[in-house]
Amino acid sequence: AIDFNPRPYGSIALAVGAGAPIPAIWADWALGRRTHRREARAGVAYRWGDADLRNAAWQLRQGDRRRALAVVRPRRLVKHAYLSVRDPLPPIAHAAELLVRAQEKARTRRPPPPRAGA
Repeated sequence: AIDFNPRPYGSIALAVGAGAPIPAIWADWALGRRTHRREARAGVAYRWGDADLRNAAWQLRQGDRRRALAVVRPRRLVKHAYLSVRDPLPPIAHAAELLVRAQEKARTRRPPPPRAGA
């Protein structure tokens, strides 16, 4: 069960991509329209791009290029939270948001304490 929350969640793309258009069902329900039973098809996967990129970066820091590439390689029947070839603006806006966050984080980092005897 899922609680009704007016804020959409990232993996809603998975439900829609698998054939269960949850936002449309919610809208129909809210408008008093008759809703029909929908069944999502199996085999559709979800990818969270932010986590994939962090995982790939970690793999690279560990020196494992092969695993880093495996993490980010395109796959079939996958739905993404932000990435869409038909609508490039959301991933661009999200990348800009992540860049601003990284810059703010870098600005607020404290310098390491001085070493003894230095």
